[in-house]
Amino acid sequence: MRSAVYVRKSIKRIRTTTRDNIPKMPFGQVWSGGLALDFNISTEMDAYREAVCSQLVCHTNELKKILKIISTALTIEHKIKHRRTPSKLEVGPDAREEYLTADLVIVLPLIVLSYKNFQEKIPNGESVPHPCKPNYVWQGVGHKNHLGGGDRNPFGIDFAQNGYRWTQELCNKDSDGDGRTNGEELGDPRCVWNEGEAPDVIVGLSHPAVPMTSPGPCGMGLRSCNNIIGLWAVGFQGECFHDQAGFLMGKDAKAYKRVAMQFHWNNPLMKNDYYDGSGLRLHLTKNKRTHNAGVLMVGQNYLQLTPGQDKIEVMGRCTSEMSKLRLTGPVHFTRALNHMHYLGRQMRMEHYRNGVKLRDLTFDEVYSYDSPVIYDYQEAIEFQRGDEVRTTCVFKTKERGLTVFQGDATSDEMCFGFLTYHPAENIQSPWCTEWRGIDPATFYYKTVIQNCPFKDFMNMTHPDTQRLHTRVLSHCSHLGLCLKECISMVRELRANHPCLQGDIHEYLRERARNGGMETIQLALFFSSIDSCNTEIAKLDCPVINNTPDPTSASCMINLSPLLILLVALHFFVKA
Repeated sequence: MRSAVYVRKSIKRIRTTTRDNIPKMPFGQVWSGGLALDFNISTEMDAYREAVCSQLVCHTNELKKILKIISTALTIEHKIKHRRTPSKLEVGPDAREEYLTADLVIVLPLIVLSYKNFQEKIPNGESVPHPCKPNYVWQGVGHKNHLGGGDRNPFGIDFAQNGYRWTQELCNKDSDGDGRTNGEELGDPRCVWNEGEAPDVIVGLSHPAVPMTSPGPCGMGLRSCNNIIGLWAVGFQGECFHDQAGFLMGKDAKAYKRVAMQFHWNNPLMKNDYYDGSGLRLHLTKNKRTHNAGVLMVGQNYLQLTPGQDKIEVMGRCTSEMSKLRLTGPVHFTRALNHMHYLGRQMRMEHYRNGVKLRDLTFDEVYSYDSPVIYDYQEAIEFQRGDEVRTTCVFKTKERGLTVFQGDATSDEMCFGFLTYHPAENIQSPWCTEWRGIDPATFYYKTVIQNCPFKDFMNMTHPDTQRLHTRVLSHCSHLGLCLKECISMVRELRANHPCLQGDIHEYLRERARNGGMETIQLALFFSSIDSCNTEIAKLDCPVINNTPDPTSASCMINLSPLLILLVALHFFVKA
């Protein structure tokens, strides 16, 4: 951010021209906010500019290495301080600063403009994930440098040779040789996308120039493998698919060519002498079934189960809106399976149409993790666009002393249902799960959720966001100290700002906690907002018999259980 501010201040000291009389420059014309900057830079200066450019590209996301940029810039300053003024550049009393800032003004836009226009020419060009950094985006998809610029990677070479156009030929090509076409990796598996349209698939993307062939750290598998073709858990004997559907393997363009096996091990004692010989046997046939099969995952991604409870009920919905987004036509369910862990007691999946319940898809009145029940439908159940699946999980935490969250280990919990269906082609994204009351997929095609303009809220350069952050940071401390002027301002913001209310508020906080460098400012904002939580709770929590009611809505806003406990202790001591 400091670089951007410095550039804006520097522009004011540079002479402006009109669009009509801008001379041509060796490296093209650079515009910034309507200001035309015209330079005639020598070859020597170009070399220095490239040195600064290299530092900026390599270290933009590493704040502590910004010092290297400054060091490079000072070296440039020293070498050019005695040179003549460049053509058509009016220099003020401090010639060295004018040379330096003028050149940096050119460097920054060049980095930004070098790839942005190409992102729109490929499907999901602005959302291609960094394969080695979770929650990061590979901005320059066609370049080896993830920020763009410099040498092209294999996909960039193919893209350039194809005239910088997305065609069926480029879509069906496998630039990185990992067994998945460029279209499959970028969300256009059918190779039907045209510039300006919404892609078929918006989740489970992978990089078309980075082959997914290397072992990785423990986690939830590879981004490039995002379709479930088989499941096994304790108590399963195996799976036999419906006689009208199967999973296509082989050389066909739509066939699976590689599979990844994902294991969930739980080793709470951290023993290092355990061995596992698990595996799966796949039975193949040359007699192709009528339909290609798929597995749809439904349920709830967010779990926070309070300890010591006899019954906790959680629901996750694949809503009518969500199914319209994912389905291109009707599908038919042939099998269903409930999945929780050892705290699960009862689970049900229900099928709704137009708000009316049609049937139970599953109902485990007494759920057992070790004895899963498979529901087979010999007569397939039709599921239409706009239909809804409601998944309800019941947990018992009576014997637990700590809060239990959603997670992979059997000591964590899950609330998911798996539905085998056909034809696979009629569902673009085989996940239809909620995060609390939010469909995560809506973040790809909406700008407002629950009245919150979340994209503007997370854009640190948006004027409204800048004003909000300036206001909060000038009234509140992010170091945990509660300032008097912060209390009234935060109460007013929480009462009126839609992004500080409801599920969207909690989701944005989750993004701030788990994001990368781009969410540091958002985390700083929330830590400032939270600096007076205890003091606000003392004012807002209703008091009955000198004891606060921590279950009230006003008391629960942004408070952790620890803060609620502190508030209760305050009233107890005061009494």
